[in-house]
Amino acid sequence: MGEVTDVVCSLCGCVCDDIVVEVEDNEVKKVKKGACAVGKSKLMGHGRIKSPAVRERKGEGESGELRECSYDEAIKKAAEILAAARRPLLYGWSSTVCEADKVGVELAEEIGAVIDNTASVCHGPSVLAIQDVGLPSCTLGEVKNRADLVIYWGANPAAAHANHMKRYSFISKGFWTAEGKKAKKLVVVDVRKTATAKMADVFLQIEQGKDYLVFSALRALLYGYEDVVPDEVGGVSKEELLEVVKMMKEAKFGMTFFGMGVTHTGGRHNNIVNAIQMTRAAHTHTKFSIMPMRGHYNVAGINQVCTWETGFPFAVDLSRGYPWYNPGELSATDLLIRRECDAALIIASDPGAHFPGESVRHLAKIPVIQIDPFPNPTTEFADVVIPAAVSGVEAEGNVYRMDNIPIRLRKLVETEYLADEEIVGVKGEKKEICIRDGKVVAELKSPNVKVIDAEGRVVMPGGVDIHSHIAGGKVNSGRLFRPEDGRKGVAVRTKVCRVQSGYSVPNTFATGYRYAKMGYTFVMEAAMPPLAARHTHEELVDIPILDNAALPLIDNNWMTMDYVKTGDTDLLAAYVAWIMKATKGFGVKIVNPGGTEAWGWGKNCGLTDAVPTFDVTPAEIIKGLAEANERFEMPHSIHVHTNMLGHPGNFEVTKATYDLVKGVKTAKDRQVIHTTHTQFHSYGGTNWGDFVSKADAISDYINQNEHATIDIGSVILGDTTTMTADGPMEYSLHQLTGRKWTNHDVELETGSGITPFLYSGKVSVHTIQWAIGQELALLVKDPWKVALTTDHPNAGPFIGYPILISMLMSKKRRDEAAEEMHSAIFKRAALPSIDREYDLNEIAIITRGMTAKALGLHEHGKGHLGVGADADVAIYDISPEERDAGKIQKAFLNTKYTIKGGEVVVKDGEVVATPAGKTYFVTPECDEGLTEEMLVKLKDKFEHYYSVNFNNYPVQDAYVPNPYEIKASWSG
Repeated sequence: MGEVTDVVCSLCGCVCDDIVVEVEDNEVKKVKKGACAVGKSKLMGHGRIKSPAVRERKGEGESGELRECSYDEAIKKAAEILAAARRPLLYGWSSTVCEADKVGVELAEEIGAVIDNTASVCHGPSVLAIQDVGLPSCTLGEVKNRADLVIYWGANPAAAHANHMKRYSFISKGFWTAEGKKAKKLVVVDVRKTATAKMADVFLQIEQGKDYLVFSALRALLYGYEDVVPDEVGGVSKEELLEVVKMMKEAKFGMTFFGMGVTHTGGRHNNIVNAIQMTRAAHTHTKFSIMPMRGHYNVAGINQVCTWETGFPFAVDLSRGYPWYNPGELSATDLLIRRECDAALIIASDPGAHFPGESVRHLAKIPVIQIDPFPNPTTEFADVVIPAAVSGVEAEGNVYRMDNIPIRLRKLVETEYLADEEIVGVKGEKKEICIRDGKVVAELKSPNVKVIDAEGRVVMPGGVDIHSHIAGGKVNSGRLFRPEDGRKGVAVRTKVCRVQSGYSVPNTFATGYRYAKMGYTFVMEAAMPPLAARHTHEELVDIPILDNAALPLIDNNWMTMDYVKTGDTDLLAAYVAWIMKATKGFGVKIVNPGGTEAWGWGKNCGLTDAVPTFDVTPAEIIKGLAEANERFEMPHSIHVHTNMLGHPGNFEVTKATYDLVKGVKTAKDRQVIHTTHTQFHSYGGTNWGDFVSKADAISDYINQNEHATIDIGSVILGDTTTMTADGPMEYSLHQLTGRKWTNHDVELETGSGITPFLYSGKVSVHTIQWAIGQELALLVKDPWKVALTTDHPNAGPFIGYPILISMLMSKKRRDEAAEEMHSAIFKRAALPSIDREYDLNEIAIITRGMTAKALGLHEHGKGHLGVGADADVAIYDISPEERDAGKIQKAFLNTKYTIKGGEVVVKDGEVVATPAGKTYFVTPECDEGLTEEMLVKLKDKFEHYYSVNFNNYPVQDAYVPNPYEIKASWSG
């Protein structure tokens, strides 16, 4: 093989991806560049377990000797141990790939085990703190490019993460930090003078266990309460604290990294809560972020997988048939100390070396299965030892860096050792079903045709949701930091269905089941960060039944703004084409263009404001991307979340945005622009005191023009989780409500924010918002221009669709609801005066026909039941003449039948089959010369500013196992 570049290291949370190795004779002979000393040893594979083995115990209490055996014998013995256990524990998972983690969760479901990972003994307190207050954070590339102040607190990267400072923080050079450490300040806070502390501009040596007090003092000083801070706090003088506060206030971008020195001292998760609150205090002066220094290379990954599959990040008990989360009770160490476990599977970890003595003593007394490439103290008492392939050397797979960016480990050599997922794998019986290729055909001549009698019932094509947030980093962060939401929707595992959890942010399995029960068969994930596209696809693959696609965010990308500024539309189109191919995306998504980049400095942009540094306006970005999009025969138009979402008076911005692209010629017969969750962009007034609905103004515009379509983003009353790539908006909402808030800025591309929100019909503003969404649907005359959405979960969860359908079909129900709402609905909204009622044909259009056509999927079998359409059918147990709102809502919540690709997946409101859905993506066909010219500029961005290498960026085919490719020709 020779020299291999861009190798990814599977050692620590840095996940360095710039390593160069030499491979000869199916062996890594030399690590030539990029790895630290420990990383080199890992890549070279020194000291591994040679063979599977089982322990021959001669009698009770005797250790016995390990006897080498075959994989089959070892795996059979492991299976017998787990099958016989009443309270099995599956622990570890942080030093293996996500593919193995997913199989592990399924195994835990199958045998009713507790599944826990190493977060419970390292950064578990950090996770608990995030669940309390959120986390204002970013990717490591943001730190590299922006941070002029770096703080390490209770962390010693010089010893534990050797490349961290060089690649990502203090020593690294970026766009605004081209001078590296010469233009930066380093503060280290620790109980001893570490190797990292010796490099610091300021070193605060605090007393053991006094972190909480020092965080509190810094918070007080940042908020201006100097008089309440004593002369010394935790061994640090007030003068030293004031010096650090001055540095924090003067920084353009500050970053705090904290380690286990904070999580494992007195106060534990409360220390982290206080650290996050300190970061928010600093945020009132400048842009500030915070991040845990994760140790194992995929501990972030198992937290992600466990969260999207169960709703919770670690310490999950699946013995009840549904996920139960209670850290402190269900953490591995606590279970072992209480002697509850009677068997354990330990994978990719070493509790024998790292657990408390009492835990290890019980572990040594019960049957233990160890899966690991390398021997460790746990091997000394394991009953079954199964060597695994070394991830990143002998096996490939997905892992998540400490900043939750997914990176693909590569396979460098062939091996006889099995990968972790092959050892753990739960293999079910597979059955192939073929019903005329899953298509609607003119007739079936076979005498053995199964007939479903739908006479007297409503029959529609499978639903097509044009805009929903169901997968990816932002969605999973919403799950992780809202365990209170996860507990609302738990449902037990059945013979057909996996475990379910969550209400406003359901786990992946519940997402598929609940959509299918409402008759939906396709959902568009509306915001995919390109750098984290792998994460989005990993979750989409996990969602059963539904066909899907994702819209990559392209508006705040540095490449986009560079080409918009120079007016190079063809090169911008080449970049759009590359992004679509690299992310396996479907279309161009625009969110608060320019505003999210400005948020990198804690700012925002209006439609005509210049974006800091890049000297372009959001208006220019929107028009430039619209023109670039039409260089290809793209199935979908640009998909736009306009500037100033949620601000009174923003309806003028919305209309001005429509005008920007009015003259753009389309390459296909469709709209030029689709604006999403338009309810949030139809606000009048100058403040919340005189806030009024302007749905009539937006509807008038849509009625008079043919180049724009909308979806409504209608409010569902109750508690939900708001999340968007519009970072500044989420921060404003957090300030408005005071509820917890998470932020995550993504280098060179985008960002996101999350905060919970409660819509109440007793609040005037919420009442008007509730009215606006329905007004838009009722005032737009042509249903082919408007789609039903809730911007799930922002205005409410998608399971609220039946409520909206019943409202649109019943003036009586709207009036009854209005009587229970705040009286502002009669003064500042038009809904009570609208008499229109939708019929079932119009409902079918706004939930199927229009959405499929606007996405260009009507040409690919979606949204209709004509010959050649996909055999996706929803049958509702309701008469076509029914007008009772309650019966309508009930019928649309649970279908009589949902048929997906010719297979019945829901019958009488229950899921009866869970086939995998297809992922739709678009491949624009771009001129090679343009692509090559564009790549020169793009590769320069990767070389100097991204924190991942160019070759490790694109999504591999493995992430899209059921692909549906749509080619988009160049139209010039």
